[in-house]
Amino acid sequence: MPRRACTIIARNYLPAARVLAESFAHHHPGSVLDVLLLDDVNRSVDASSEPFCVLHLDDIGIPHDELRKMIAIYDVLEIATAVKPWLLENLLAKGADVVLYLDPDIVVYAPLDELVERAADAGIVLTPHVTRPLPRDGRSVTESDILASGIYNLGFVAVSRAAVAFLDFWKVRLRRECVTDPVHMRFVDQRWVDFVPGLFCTSIVQDPTFNVAYWNLHGRDVAFDGVRPLLDGEPIHFFHFSGYSPDAPHLLSKHQGEQPRILLSERPGLARLCDDYGSRLVDAGHGGAAPEYAFARLGNGLAYDAVMRALYRSALLESEADDGGAPVPPPNPFEDRGERFLDWLCTVPAERPGGRLTRYLAALHASRPDLQAVFADPDGADSDHVAEWSRHEVAQGRLDPRLALPDRATASVVPRPEPGIRVAGYLRAETGVGEHGRLAVLAAERAGITTSTYVDSTSVSRQLHEFDASRRRDLDVNLVCVNADELPRFAARVGPGFFSDHYTIGLWAWELEEFPARYAGSFSYVDEVWANSEFTRRAIAAIATVPVVAFPLPIVA
Repeated sequence: MPRRACTIIARNYLPAARVLAESFAHHHPGSVLDVLLLDDVNRSVDASSEPFCVLHLDDIGIPHDELRKMIAIYDVLEIATAVKPWLLENLLAKGADVVLYLDPDIVVYAPLDELVERAADAGIVLTPHVTRPLPRDGRSVTESDILASGIYNLGFVAVSRAAVAFLDFWKVRLRRECVTDPVHMRFVDQRWVDFVPGLFCTSIVQDPTFNVAYWNLHGRDVAFDGVRPLLDGEPIHFFHFSGYSPDAPHLLSKHQGEQPRILLSERPGLARLCDDYGSRLVDAGHGGAAPEYAFARLGNGLAYDAVMRALYRSALLESEADDGGAPVPPPNPFEDRGERFLDWLCTVPAERPGGRLTRYLAALHASRPDLQAVFADPDGADSDHVAEWSRHEVAQGRLDPRLALPDRATASVVPRPEPGIRVAGYLRAETGVGEHGRLAVLAAERAGITTSTYVDSTSVSRQLHEFDASRRRDLDVNLVCVNADELPRFAARVGPGFFSDHYTIGLWAWELEEFPARYAGSFSYVDEVWANSEFTRRAIAAIATVPVVAFPLPIVA
């Protein structure tokens, strides 16, 4: 029976695709994996040297104009999942009776003939995320996680020619609604497939040795029979290493969050499997400089961010609405080097008559509660402050200068701050963080540095430590002794003027090996971080977007 297997990647996933292709070919002699490359726009990948067959986006039957729109409305994960039904349909049209899709971070450990037979019989084959109840133990993954992402894991799907109606159904929905938006019950291609068993003939695989992953390992154990991996004594057919990286070999998956249920330290067989996969990835090229996603920037060099993407998608959907009065479509970001799109971003939209904020800055403001808290009236009383904030963001390298709000012609000239350091924090609080700030003040003064202080008294701890504040605002360096979890609230209290035209350093403490990703937004307020130990520096630096240095607390005699 003619069958094909395929996957979809951006160029940074080439090592994973090589490992998948070799494992698939090992168990299916004579078969070659088809790999759809999303962003090989210059055809730089030498297909003749790869263990797979290379396809490009313009090979799978999506009209060029439509493809450009999909690339513009979706990030790399979304577009990789959105084009899946077109790829499957294309391979069926090329003569395959059955096509298997496998995510690139999968390794095949046994023949998949059973899945081919199921697809030939039923038309569609799916694997649920879980086939036994999840423990309610407060650890990840939870039932809510599965409900948010979809009952079936679309890291695998198999279809035959009998699945044409399903593929048409899927294409209609993924054309514009393949987004990561759990609040509105969307998670790329997966949530749509929750409908499929009720609409189309479907075979659901409950054999746990297919699509083994972090989400279904509860109550199961991986061991080895020689070199063959087993799950509860049965040969594993394929393992899905979703969220695993040899750069963090102690983690089964980054997607398990801060309370992971499955720990490699407790599962030697699973740890061995992951170590083997990590070695295969390194041998296949992991560890070098990963290429940037080709559609991460416009032709004019402007970084294409999530705010722009959401703006474009919203305007495109509005222009496509069949209501007789639809507006003109927005300019596509990936045409004419993005110049018309940039002009569109930097105009004041018609729906904000008399407003000052550009389309981009208005959308950025609407997407960030911290900006809304500080600038409640961005088109009115706060408009000059928004302009000041945008210029500060440009100076700190966080905003492209082409997107900043110009100053009013009548704006007054503000004197530049003098050299010195302003130490801010809970300087009267009877806490460790308060003591950090007080030690920093003493050390700066003993070093002969012009010093002022800003006392924040909002900490819930007692504020009885005696401290004399000196609130000069005209010193050019801020040393903010407020930890990352509280920094956004501090910034909202002091306002953007506190940071404008100042170099800001955060003095942070942290006690655990991993610094939570949920605090990453705090890097936007600082130009560098001083960690109170080398241990803390390593934890913060792992996710930092600014320099992080170790700053042992001073001892002042």
